[in-house]
Parts: sequence; structure tokens; C-alpha cells
Amino acid sequence: MTLTINSKELKRHLQTAKKIAPKKCAMPILAMAKVEISNSSLKITTTDLELHYCATLPISNPGNPWQGCLQIAPLIAALNTSESTICTASPDTLTINGLKLHSVPASEYPTFEVPASPKIATLDLTQERRDLLTLAAPAVSKDPTRYNLACWHFKGTKSGLTIEACDGHRLHSIEIKTDTITESALYPSKFFDVLSSTKSLDTLYCHKLAAQAESITEVLSARATDVTYPETSQVKPKRTSTTLRNINKQELISLLEPIASIAPKSEPYVKLEISEDIKLRATYSSPEHGTYSQAMNGFSLKGEPLTLGLNFRYLLEALTALPKSVTHVTAKFDGPLGPTIWQGLENTEVLIMPTRI
Repeated sequence: MTLTINSKELKRHLQTAKKIAPKKCAMPILAMAKVEISNSSLKITTTDLELHYCATLPISNPGNPWQGCLQIAPLIAALNTSESTICTASPDTLTINGLKLHSVPASEYPTFEVPASPKIATLDLTQERRDLLTLAAPAVSKDPTRYNLACWHFKGTKSGLTIEACDGHRLHSIEIKTDTITESALYPSKFFDVLSSTKSLDTLYCHKLAAQAESITEVLSARATDVTYPETSQVKPKRTSTTLRNINKQELISLLEPIASIAPKSEPYVKLEISEDIKLRATYSSPEHGTYSQAMNGFSLKGEPLTLGLNFRYLLEALTALPKSVTHVTAKFDGPLGPTIWQGLENTEVLIMPTRI
């Protein structure tokens, strides 16, 4: 039998599924998508045994039920028209726009169960909330040896929910005011990588043992990560010796970008000098590239003058992740060796550890 389906929507769901399917795995079937066709819909399922994605699309001219596992890349390539015709005449192949795709029995595809657990919070994924998650994303650890930091920490507090990302050198935290929450959980970073690129998912359900994002036609799930997250409250400074307010964000980015263009990745450090006369001066120096120094002012300074070393790439990532509506930031310093805190949005903090230079 032959049925018709919207190619654009099917391709969009398959591209999301492709982000979850592992490229290299001991189970080759995980690189496939499970396709199930019923009398009224087509369902796509994919998993890497940590994440699970499911999408359902309506179909025209319903035919015989069919199910099987197919390679995702050829499936996407076959969708080269605005509407695609799918033939389910053979139980071992699926023909899309004349291209025959051989399948693996659906019974061989692994199952994924979301464990039942207490709910922590329910979040509507508004654009504002997505902007907050984008702000925290750069701080998630990419170091495979620090697997306990390759996740997002959802921590319940008396005033609501705190979301943290930390790689051992910086800490990005977001506070979302809700009812009092007592539970906490850790979710894999890959879950939020997929979530951030899938704009159609509009609600996030956070549970003790799992997270689930949903829309009318899609469900993205992930098991919570069973690792021990560091106690970040011990890192946050107890006092502030110097505060800079109303720093123009774009001017600060322009101050750091020339340094980023000449400094190698192995030397991401800059010297910051803060005083009543200079206000803020950034200096980069190396034997190979010489010395670059530039100053800016136009903001208020309160407290002691100081000189410290800072990873300018961390600061640039935090500044560029801020929404365009944020035009000014505030910086707080706890001496030359204490953590620095940068704030651009209410209830958000970017903490960067200084370095000796």
C-alpha cells in the first residue's frame, strides 16, 4: 500500500533523531531509527540508551501497518520532495519516493523506560527560558575524564529552582523562582544540546530520576546522571572588594575580541587592571605575538583597585551568550585571587576563577 506524508516535517524529526543516534557504538542498531506506520500516523523512535526521542506525524492515504529499523541518513536523503510517497508492500523494505530502504526487524530495537520518580519542577520553555539555558551551556565540562561535570545540576531551593553548569574553572548559575523545591537531579549535557536545537519542544518536566521535554507531537527523555556533583556554594565569594557597574557589554566584547584573534588557544589569559584612573585595562603579552593593551571606561567603580589574571575566552563566551536585549553587565571581584562574578540578567551569575599571570 502507498501513503503520503509531509517531507519537511518528517525530515525535521529525523534530523533531531540523528543528533541522538550514536555515530560509533557496539550496538549498530542504535545508529538506526525505529519506524512504525499505523492506520493514521507514522512514528519515529531513536535512543542511545541514555536519551530517547519519539515523534508522531499524521499520514494521508493510510495503508497497511508496517514497522522496522532504518538507517537515518538514507532516510533523510530520500525525502527530496515537498510530499513523499511511502510504499509498505514489503515487510523487509520501505520504499520512499522510489528509493528502496532495507530494514531490520523492529523487535531487535532496544526499549527505553523512563523511571518513575518524584517531580522536581515543570518549566514552560519560553524564549526567555531558552535564553537562560543558552547562557549556562558554555560552562558544561567537555573533559571526558570529568564525567561528573558533563551534566546540568537542577537544585531545589526555598525560592525555587537553581540550574548550574560547571567545568571546574567557571560556574554558570540561573535562578528560576517557583514554589519551594526540595529535590535535586543531574541531567546529561547531550539532553540540553538536543533540547536547545529543537524549538518545537515547549514544556520541560524535571523529575528526580529523569527529565522529559514534550510538545504535541514529540517527546525527548533522558535518565538522570548518577554521579556526585561538587558543592558549588563553597566557591562563591563571601565578600566583594571591588564592583564595576553598568559596563557596556558590546564595548567589553570589542575590548577582548582583538586579543582572541591573536592569542593561541593554549594561552587564553589576559591581565585586567582596575583603578580610578584607568578604570579597566586589558593587556595580553607573549614572546611570539608581542603586547596588546586597550582600556575602556564609562562605568562606575566602587571599592579597591586591583590587578588580576582571567581567562578571556570564558568571559567572551558568557558575554556573547547573553541576549541582545542585555546591553550592560556588572562585575564583582573578591581580590586578585578570589572568584570573579559577572551578571547580565537578573537571577543569573557567571563565576570565573582567576589565574596567576
